[in-house]
Amino acid sequence: MFSNIHHHLVRRLMTSTVLVSAMTLAGCTGETDPAKAGLFDNINNLNKGEYNRQLAQGKSEAARIIRANNAQQTNINSLNNQKRSNAATAGQLRSQIASVQSQLSAAKAKAAGDPAKLARLNQLGGQLASVRAASQSGGSQSALSAELSSIRKSIRALSS
Repeated sequence: MFSNIHHHLVRRLMTSTVLVSAMTLAGCTGETDPAKAGLFDNINNLNKGEYNRQLAQGKSEAARIIRANNAQQTNINSLNNQKRSNAATAGQLRSQIASVQSQLSAAKAKAAGDPAKLARLNQLGGQLASVRAASQSGGSQSALSAELSSIRKSIRALSS
């Protein structure tokens, strides 16, 4: 009778062990996504450090994105500074053009009785109009300033 009870207990124990093993194996699908993993997969992933690895990877990606955003913000700030500088330069050029235009108008008034001077001043007016157009289309400020200086000198020479 003792062996019969012993045999019966061993048999139940083996059946229970096989059943628990089967349930464990059935519950472990290898899923590493915590939202999709079952209980046994989650336990397995915790024990193997999978979730710590995923957290570290997420933190690393977040840090990379923050660095990229900071670099882009620096680039935006640089472009905004350049925009302000360009606007100031364009304002200075418009002021120079207005000054030369004023000189040209005064010189034309003085040269009203001299057709040769008036013709030359009209040519300079055409050059000035070209400089104005080039400044509005983004021409080189240094080249345009040099051209304005040349026009200004020519006007002075004709005015004396």
